Amino acid sequence: MAVVRGVVVVVVALVVVVVVLVVVVVVVVVVLVVVLVVVVLVLVVVVVVVVVVVVVLVVVVVVVVVVVVVVVLVVVLVVLVVVVLVVVVVVLVSLDSTGSYLARGRVNNTVVILTLLHTLPLTYAIRYHHRQECLYNAACW
Repeated sequence: MAVVRGVVVVVVALVVVVVVLVVVVVVVVVVLVVVLVVVVLVLVVVVVVVVVVVVVLVVVVVVVVVVVVVVVLVVVLVVLVVVVLVVVVVVLVSLDSTGSYLARGRVNNTVVILTLLHTLPLTYAIRYHHRQECLYNAACW
């Protein structure tokens, strides 16, 4: 009987050890799976955050480029308008070198400026003004 008891004790001890080992392995596997899932979720969140940051940066860059292009176009347009106005003034002054028309008021400045601005090409307006000068002064160049 003592032998049977010894065998039973050994068998029970082996079963307990196997059960404890199985429980430890299951707990370790569950912990590893949970850690793996958490790591994957953290990586997914990091990837999503990086994608959002990249998209926001691209949008900001596009907006900045559009604003810069619009500002440059507006500046170019303003410069062109100023250049055209300066050319008109220079042409008026050079066509009226004697000062006779503008000084005596024979030619309406607004009409001349509008003629120069709205008549294309600009040389037509210069020729028209020159013909008018020839009519008034009988001095053609």
